[in-house]
Amino acid sequence: MLSRVPWWLDEAPPDPEAEPLAGDAGADVAIVGAGYTGLWTALELKRREPALRVVVLEAGHVGYGPSGRNGGFLETYWCALPRLRSRLGDEAALVLARASEGAIPAVEALGEDVWLRRGGMLEVSTTSAQDAAVEEAIRVAAELGAAERALPVEPGISPVFRRAVRFPDAATVQPARLVRALRRRALDAGVVETSSIPPRRSQTSSPSSSTAASAPSEAAAS
Repeated sequence: MLSRVPWWLDEAPPDPEAEPLAGDAGADVAIVGAGYTGLWTALELKRREPALRVVVLEAGHVGYGPSGRNGGFLETYWCALPRLRSRLGDEAALVLARASEGAIPAVEALGEDVWLRRGGMLEVSTTSAQDAAVEEAIRVAAELGAAERALPVEPGISPVFRRAVRFPDAATVQPARLVRALRRRALDAGVVETSSIPPRRSQTSSPSSSTAASAPSEAAAS
């Protein structure tokens, strides 16, 4: 277990602790981990199927892991376009990059003070070996008809930086505030959260049924 509390978690207004799982619980979907991935998945499931019973299991507290201990950078896949192109091809790379543009509006839609700041992202090179990556980002975006997503920066912004590219579609947040805002929205949507129950096993008994267990309790999803 991590012993130090990050400043992010210490600063964010606290939320009431979730009740531990007492006895067995049934669910249509059981999600292990109350971080960004788990909570946003729970919210999306409830948005698509409001009648679903969704249970989120968390061993520590919301945001205990990486979701409360990251740098707070909110990026899209436009900054990874060259890598996406090499792995997925032109069309799929553009589809994924455009889909990722929904990340920032999704945070805005929460309507909470998570210190969201739209400032873009600057990628710079300080050695000749790094110049190629900056130049590739600009070139690939232009070749795929998205030159406005990777803007070259004129030399002179620093005596240290040789080249630079600016990605407008990026922002920063207070990560712990964001994960706690997600938790509140999930609870409002009817998601059930249980805490302080480290899962001791997870098993699938059939293609449509699985179990996550924590002595002496068990959550079954079918």
